[in-house]
Amino acid sequence: MKNLYPFLIALCLSCIGFAQTSADGWINEIHYDNTSTDAGEGIEIVIADAATYPLENWTVVLYNGNNGETYGTVTYDAASTTSIDSGFTIAWQAKSGIQNDTEGMALVYNGTTLVQFLSYEGSFTATNGIALGQTSTDIGVSETGSTPIGESLQLSGTGTMYSDFTWHTPATATTGTLNTGQSLVPPCYPTTQASAYNTTSIGTTSATLNWTVGNGDNVLVLVKKETAVDTDPSNGVDYIENTVFGTGNVIGTGNYVVQSGPATSSTTSSVSITGLEEATTYHVAVYEYNATNFCYNLNEITGSFTTDCTTPTDVSAFNAIGNDATIDLNWTNTACFDELLIIAKEGSAVTFTPTGDGTTYSANPIFGAGAAIGTDEYAVYKGTGTSETITGLTNSTAYHFKVFARKGLSWSTGIIGNATPDLLASSNSIMITEIMINPASVGDTNGEYFEVYNTTDSPIDLIGWVILDTHTDSHTIATSVVVPAYGFAVLGRNSDTLANGGVTIDYQYDNISISNFADEIILTNASGTGIDSVAYGGAAWPDPMTSGPAMIFIGSDIEDNNDGSLWAFSTVAEGIAVDFGSPGINGTDQIVSYLVFKDGAWNTTPSTDTDTRIGLIKPNESTTFTTDVDLDDLYIEEGASLTVNSGTTLSLNTLTLESSSQLYSSLILDGTLTGSVIYKRHINTFNTTTGSVTGQNDLISAPVTNASQTFGVFRGTNANIPSGTIGGGATMYLFGPFDNDSASNPYTLYSAADDATALTAGIGYRTASTDTSTFTFVGDVETGTVAVGIDIGSAYNWNLIGNPYPSYINAGDFLTENASFLDENAVGIYGYDGSALDNWTIINFNNANTSENITPGQGFLVAAEGSATLNFTPEMRRASGGDDFILGRTLDTNAFLSLNLENATSNYHTDFYFNSNSTRALDPGYDAAIFNGNSPAFYIYSHLVENNQGKAMAIQSLGDSDLSDVTIPLGVHANEGEAITFSINASTLPSTVEVYLEDTVANTFTLLNSSEYIITPTTSLNGIGRFYLRVTESALSINDTTLDALSIYTQSDEKTIVIAGSLVASTTANVYDMQGRLVASELIMTTTMQHRIDTSNFSAGIYVVQLQNTTGNRTQKVIIR
Repeated sequence: MKNLYPFLIALCLSCIGFAQTSADGWINEIHYDNTSTDAGEGIEIVIADAATYPLENWTVVLYNGNNGETYGTVTYDAASTTSIDSGFTIAWQAKSGIQNDTEGMALVYNGTTLVQFLSYEGSFTATNGIALGQTSTDIGVSETGSTPIGESLQLSGTGTMYSDFTWHTPATATTGTLNTGQSLVPPCYPTTQASAYNTTSIGTTSATLNWTVGNGDNVLVLVKKETAVDTDPSNGVDYIENTVFGTGNVIGTGNYVVQSGPATSSTTSSVSITGLEEATTYHVAVYEYNATNFCYNLNEITGSFTTDCTTPTDVSAFNAIGNDATIDLNWTNTACFDELLIIAKEGSAVTFTPTGDGTTYSANPIFGAGAAIGTDEYAVYKGTGTSETITGLTNSTAYHFKVFARKGLSWSTGIIGNATPDLLASSNSIMITEIMINPASVGDTNGEYFEVYNTTDSPIDLIGWVILDTHTDSHTIATSVVVPAYGFAVLGRNSDTLANGGVTIDYQYDNISISNFADEIILTNASGTGIDSVAYGGAAWPDPMTSGPAMIFIGSDIEDNNDGSLWAFSTVAEGIAVDFGSPGINGTDQIVSYLVFKDGAWNTTPSTDTDTRIGLIKPNESTTFTTDVDLDDLYIEEGASLTVNSGTTLSLNTLTLESSSQLYSSLILDGTLTGSVIYKRHINTFNTTTGSVTGQNDLISAPVTNASQTFGVFRGTNANIPSGTIGGGATMYLFGPFDNDSASNPYTLYSAADDATALTAGIGYRTASTDTSTFTFVGDVETGTVAVGIDIGSAYNWNLIGNPYPSYINAGDFLTENASFLDENAVGIYGYDGSALDNWTIINFNNANTSENITPGQGFLVAAEGSATLNFTPEMRRASGGDDFILGRTLDTNAFLSLNLENATSNYHTDFYFNSNSTRALDPGYDAAIFNGNSPAFYIYSHLVENNQGKAMAIQSLGDSDLSDVTIPLGVHANEGEAITFSINASTLPSTVEVYLEDTVANTFTLLNSSEYIITPTTSLNGIGRFYLRVTESALSINDTTLDALSIYTQSDEKTIVIAGSLVASTTANVYDMQGRLVASELIMTTTMQHRIDTSNFSAGIYVVQLQNTTGNRTQKVIIR
């Protein structure tokens, strides 16, 4: 409640006075620099009430403004030059060596209270001492090397507090006396405060408050429940009293006025109050004040009392700590009880309930020595104390206790506890988990500490334990230091939080220093058994010379904390003022207190009794909950998976699933989950390069969602969604679904107008991130079938959908379920691979095997045959898989060939499979057309060998027998004058199979098994006809009829028949209908690579194309639609 303001400012309306605070005073005069050698240096202070706050308790701490550190102290005593004016004490103390330039002065009372922090010639922040972290206030005037000897900096003006005065440039010094132009005005508040507080007539709901009066006109009494009065009255305010607690004026929070007016007599006074609660502690503050302008003496007298009670209240903080054949019990008593009774039982919970006034029960701390008062139940304590040691116990046997409180004939319900006595704590029961080696904010002698963690389910007392190293350092812990079950304790060199950097120390040791070089910390128990040791400083360890952060153990409690690779420097300040560390808690980046699943096992198995613990499943681990589990939180790290079986309930606050660019966590929920689920889904980076056309976007879906996860909520959570304006309009976000009705901009951009739109399970979204990190999805886990509608839009038949589960799904299962609803030319899953200049990762029946699983939150495109509903089913879910589409996929075991086309900046590939399920014609589910939503300028594809419909195929699947001899038309799009390279990107073809690239213009065949084919086209390449891929197991014949290599197909949108390829002679193309009538005849010259016959006047149906030249003839059926 004592607030020491740097300038001690308060308002007293029209009266001349000030609101008194503890230890009121200020710096009044300074001299530090003059001509020649500095002389007469010193500092003068003014004290408002030296009788209450004696002069000898005041000091001024000097600060160096260059480094923020202290360099000296000015002390005041009877030898100081002093005078008294209007009740104020003025004291000057000479001090040589006060530094020039930017320097500071901290006025301190009693060594612990910072009253004022001033500086001259600038301001700075203190880096140590009483003003640590505080920024000084520049007084605005200064002295120089030309200031005459005998002058000083002084305050002038009229008033009662520092803020009433103004600093002035050097003037004749007035050391120890009132400054020139300064007038001190006595305070308006009473100078004698009330005293000798006591409480009488305490009942269950009432009490009488008594005190000895001071010299004020009136008195104000504040009462607060359970905690001390923490807000003073304000001068100039007349408060309304009420003796019924809680109904008078309230000052601050919970400070109620129960009296405001004259005292009841000239010597003593009292007020009786009501409206209290039984067995409750109340705190009192009494203030004298003068009625004129309501001016309060804020050095109040305080007291407290506890109301009587009729109903006993249980003890709190009951601990049972097992030792060798003994158990230590300790507790905290509450206000309402006459006597405590503790009952003990071996092996199971206490069932006995006491009655009466307790006289029939006698207690013996030796278990079993007294008479049993229940079935194998014994009274082991009776009294009003706070601790007892129970003896006569058997090690490794659990003992249960129940503490009852009695008031009269009434008994409380009781508090339970249990412990298991055992030999002194075993190795690894206590682990060293944090070491502050080299603090930066304070010196090593004050700031060094280390933290220990109790890995067991029982408290461990460190009394008698020894801290040592391999040298001469040694300290025996002399007092009780209880490390709670699964809890922490901090041991350090200085327990003063003002001096040690703000760290709460549970035990202060001596004769132990933690070296900034290689050193050890060793712990032994009271019998000398080694419990834990950490020897740091080797190559695997963080550098102990690093100043500032504590070194923290980042492993679990079943890992070796003497492994330097499991230690790191803390990156945040938690429970420490300036430096980085987390003393006394499981800090950021630490998991030592977690339930951890690693190497196929839990360190402690989660159950319904672990509701206060945090769980963690390490990367690439997989586990299943088959029984109910309660946790505080659970983290599933990237690559890890959890299955919750049917009939099993997982209860927690938050379950968080994590991912990286290559690893995704997985949750399969067949049981019940209560709590919030978060999926942090990795997102590819947005390309911010001006003019870039590579995109670097990502296709995603929501792995968890519900109606509350609207776009507005989602973008508020994920500030790393790229955004900007287009043409000066509204802010648009790189996030949205695919609109197959839009030919020019099918990828929608959301704006604030879409904030109310909920993210929908199974729908895909195009997006990217600004930082290659994650998006946070919050929602429910889908456990049933998720249906998603698809259709053919006015521009495209493509639909963007996505995995709706927080688990992998099997691609083959998805295609099997939904293939019949997909475009027969593009039955597959089209996954964006990170750059639209490359191509799409396409999964169809060629490569969708049992290990081809789609990641959680993965979006992909499918081509619709018509309007239909696709189903994601729970049977598709898998616990694990690989990366997303961005990094590509492992090849299948089918005979496979990937043909690559590359120029100086880009590469593209087209793939071929050979299996027993395929033919030379269209094989739905095995052949897949390229994605035509936004075709790049540079790419390669193939046409079907037979029944070619002119579709550009990204994947073409052929029969096994075609490995012996097949010619495949290739389409290439490339710019004139740019060198391009054909090569085999990957292959699992038999070694007997040779792959040739035929260039019909250059009239060359290149064996791609052993070489590449590089050309620089003299004209732009734009389609089928020039290049063919020859796959053969026999010697290549270059005398094959050229007409057989031509591609003949129809283009329905252009209403043409296309004849593509190179001719060695002029060729006649005749077209016949099914009645044998000639409907078209055209001559094709050898210079034409692609000839088109107009079919706009043809009726739909089947036609025969006949080609004839001097080398031979060829016929092929085509379909006009």
